[in-house]
Amino acid sequence: MTHSGKNFVTIEEFIHSAIQFEIDSAEFYRGMQEQVSNKNAREVLILLEKEERKHQQILREFPIKEEDKDAILQFPPSLSLSMPDVPSEISEVDEIIAVGVERERKSVEIYQKAADMVSGKFKELLTGLANFEKQHEEKLLGLQALF
Repeated sequence: MTHSGKNFVTIEEFIHSAIQFEIDSAEFYRGMQEQVSNKNAREVLILLEKEERKHQQILREFPIKEEDKDAILQFPPSLSLSMPDVPSEISEVDEIIAVGVERERKSVEIYQKAADMVSGKFKELLTGLANFEKQHEEKLLGLQALF
């Protein structure tokens, strides 16, 4: 999620950034599929891409109550709301997986921190997303064993 280094965001801004991150993650996994020849690894990457696209849709459809639209989420300066970039010169599958793990860890951290600041259905959504992203990290770590 890129938010120009801002430590304060509205729920609406946070959701918009989270949607963009999910789109970027889906594209990241799609690109990885083209670089992996192992059938099992490709199947995991296809699954991860589909799950990221589902997350994007869930976030798009989440109804923000009118009274919550201007609610502010505050993140500590140590927690950047931007995802680790994907290096342009990356070709080894193990390096690609390492980048994926780093991105998943970061998303868990961001979703969990946001969940700690809210309540109700939005908290449930963010906690669920953090748990899914943790599962993605675990799947990627399992892929590392194949390479």
